[in-house]
Parts: sequence; structure tokens; C-alpha cells
Amino acid sequence: MKKVSQSRAYRAWVLGFGLFWAISSLPHAHASSFEMSYDVRILGIRIGRAHIAGGINGANYHMSGNGKISGLANMVVSGHGEASSSGTYGPNGPTASQYHIFNTAGDKTNDITIAFSGKNVTSMSVQPPSGEHPDRVPITAVHKTGVIDPLSGFLIPRTTKGAVTPAECNQTLQIFDGRQRYDISLEPKGVRKLQGTVGGFSGEVLVCRAEYEPLAGHRPSKKVTRYLTSNPENEIWLVPTADGKTLVPLRIQLRTIIGNLVIEANSYKSQ
Repeated sequence: MKKVSQSRAYRAWVLGFGLFWAISSLPHAHASSFEMSYDVRILGIRIGRAHIAGGINGANYHMSGNGKISGLANMVVSGHGEASSSGTYGPNGPTASQYHIFNTAGDKTNDITIAFSGKNVTSMSVQPPSGEHPDRVPITAVHKTGVIDPLSGFLIPRTTKGAVTPAECNQTLQIFDGRQRYDISLEPKGVRKLQGTVGGFSGEVLVCRAEYEPLAGHRPSKKVTRYLTSNPENEIWLVPTADGKTLVPLRIQLRTIIGNLVIEANSYKSQ
């Protein structure tokens, strides 16, 4: 088996988990809840776990998530992260009011708080600030308009009723996480049938290609940026919630510098 660099594995986990929170949007306002636990693997080796829970009550929603380094990666660097987001949902989609994330990697920390109004950033705190590099694409005021945070973008709204259809993949998500502004564009790859093999889910799974397009805050010269951009191996499996009005990620696959990063549900509950 190919030897895994644990420091690279951790960086891949952090980036993959960030994108994992980013790939989605919120459904039309209704009462529903869900809870999912995930294993995070790279080259088939488990390097972490994650948990996401959310609820929508009327026009209000709240999301929370956490992740932790485990397995072999924990022998090299310890890390964990927690995030929360809340806001409202209207005819034009999700509108976050506040977002917070805190995570550690060894002796390094990342603490971000963002306040929104009408899908526009009104205030933010990013600690520590992003490093200054000549090739970093600057974030301007326009990059803070018409956006949602990564965690608010966790659920995909259904665009049809009944059985899932490939056309439901045709969505573009505009994400701002405090350090970067990027789009996640979903495109159809097909529909698969599962019989309880992933997270205990049985039924039809919608498979979408996920394209990452960085717009600001990133460094184009970084290898990880080039690997994630326009990569046909990046995909997400979506399944309906119990009420049939929302799609949630059951499995995410991202190609990284050291191999495929897979975030796969080991438990899925929805009511």
C-alpha cells in the first residue's frame, strides 16, 4: 500500500471537511431534523470522523457540526473542530444570520465569526488573519455579497417531487468562509440504488459531480488548489430526508495530492 504522509493527510482532511460543509443549500421552510455521523478516510485509511446535525422549524434553522482527527493521523498531529450557523429561509434560498467555526491542528488554531444580513456579510472576525502572499487573490467587498457560509450550505433543496432525478444536481452554491470566496457547482452523474450499505440507507442515491471554483482569498500557485479545481473525480452522493423535501450528503469523494479523500456516512437519521 502506498505510504501516507500524515501531515498531508491531516491537511487533506481539514480541506475536505471544509468543502463537505460547503456543498449544499437549505430547503424551503418546514419542520424537519436530521443527524449524520461520518468516517473520513484517505487511501482507505481512517484519519477522522465528523458529525452534522440540523433542524428547521418554520422559517428558522440551526446547524451544528464537529470533527476530530483519529486513527493513524492522531499519532502525528491532534485536531478537532466545531461549527454552528443559524438564520432564516425564504423564497430566494437560505439567509444566514451568524456563523462560527473554531478548530485546532496541533498548536495552531482557527477562529472565525461572521455576521450576515440579506446574504451580505456585515461584520467578521478571522483569527489569526490569513498570511500575506504576493499571489493571494484579494477579497473585496463584492466577494462578501450574495453568499452563504459553509455550514448553512449543508442541505440541498429538492427541485422535484417523488424519486430523485439527475436534474436536481444542477445547482451552484456561492460560499464565503471568512478566508475564501468560492463556488461549488454540481452536475449530474447518475442515480444509484443502495441496500443499507452506506450509513444504513436503502433507496435511490443521487450522484453529482462537484466542481470547486476559487474566486478570492486563495493562492493559485498552491498544489491543493490545482488538484481541487475542475477535477472530474470529485463527487457527492445525495439522499432525501424523511420528509422528502431535502437532499443531504451520504458520501463525498475529493481527489487530493496524496489520493482520494472519502467522507462517508456510518449513521444517518432523519425525521
